[in-house]
Amino acid sequence: MVRDNCTWIIKWSSCLVFGFVLCSTATAQNRDDNFSYSASNGRMTIEKLPEDRGWTYGESPADRFLKQVVKSTWIRLEYMQWNFQSPGEVILGSDVRGVPDPTQLFPVFSLPGAVTPFGFATVPDLGAINFRSINGVRGTIGLPLSGGTFEASIFSFAEAGTTIDRSAELGLPLDPADTPDGLPIFIGNSTFTNGQIAIGMGATNIFLYDEAYSTTMTSDIWGYEFDFVWDTSGPGEGIKFQPIFGFRHIDTQEKVSQVGVFDALGLLPPLTTTIDSQTENKIYAPQLGLRMQLVHRWFTVGLDSKVGFGVNSYEAFTDIVNLRTVNDDLLTNDSRTVFSPIGDFRVYGRFKVTENFSLNIGYNIIVMAKITRPQHNIFYNDNGVGTPVAVVQQTAFENMHYSGLTIGGEIRWR
Repeated sequence: MVRDNCTWIIKWSSCLVFGFVLCSTATAQNRDDNFSYSASNGRMTIEKLPEDRGWTYGESPADRFLKQVVKSTWIRLEYMQWNFQSPGEVILGSDVRGVPDPTQLFPVFSLPGAVTPFGFATVPDLGAINFRSINGVRGTIGLPLSGGTFEASIFSFAEAGTTIDRSAELGLPLDPADTPDGLPIFIGNSTFTNGQIAIGMGATNIFLYDEAYSTTMTSDIWGYEFDFVWDTSGPGEGIKFQPIFGFRHIDTQEKVSQVGVFDALGLLPPLTTTIDSQTENKIYAPQLGLRMQLVHRWFTVGLDSKVGFGVNSYEAFTDIVNLRTVNDDLLTNDSRTVFSPIGDFRVYGRFKVTENFSLNIGYNIIVMAKITRPQHNIFYNDNGVGTPVAVVQQTAFENMHYSGLTIGGEIRWR
């Protein structure tokens, strides 16, 4: 898991700015130190020396090129507040025969064929989880070159996370009228039986929790990119169209963790069961795009559109601990590389404050295809008493999007 990227970006940008200041200070000091001091017969002599031009004596074409590049370099640092795509109303279990909506209370039976329920259960879902207004930071540096500009950027967000604790709903109801006959309430993971929906009255297979149950989901993303923006329009004001060629990497990491405790309403020692599903998508994509800008001396309005033709080298695993009894565990995983295109669209405005500083505000949306997410990767199944754990990893894919506002500042050396 990649952490502390925001801190790294700030340190990186600060070091770069400090380096320019240090070089400027050193140059100023050298101009004041070209003197020789000597003393003879009680008298001091000060002699001004020729300027030290270095051991190469003279400025080479490479020196002039580097000075021009540094002189025109710019750095942009932006605060980002984005929304991540939420998991949706995914139920954490299988379909239940005869129950249209397993997230609502339904009767559970001790044995197939039984006609009297011993309680009522509900299957949890992720509908209450959302990832909104997540804070992040992006740093970008631009180096003007012959024919265009080389741009490099890196971004990262704080990890988004939500926990839903439903323990207060479990056990005997405080008001017997809350359920028929005052029967206890359970939360549970319903499962298929031998890969199919159980058949017959009372044949539902479900792992129940009556003491405690909670679900936690986390989501994280970071990435970097390198682009060459081809300047086909030349300097000056007006409407400009600039092709973009580059490469980018995006890394997304997500986890769904369920923790449930069953003690048969206090009659058995507590059994704590955990069901974890985790994914990491690592996308590497060469990309093409177009920058369209309206340039004025005091402001610039633009749209960047980029499409990446990438591959997703993903890893996914499901880890089960104490499913039916202590040490009833299983870890299953999957890792492959699949084709995963990316679309990145950004509209922005840049407003000049001084000759060297501008304010930036924009809106971004990133869409990625063929992404695996943990909430869809658990196959809830049970093959019966005495058989190994059958709740396993089953990789699924979907499209995913991120979007939000950016605001920041840009410094240009002229």
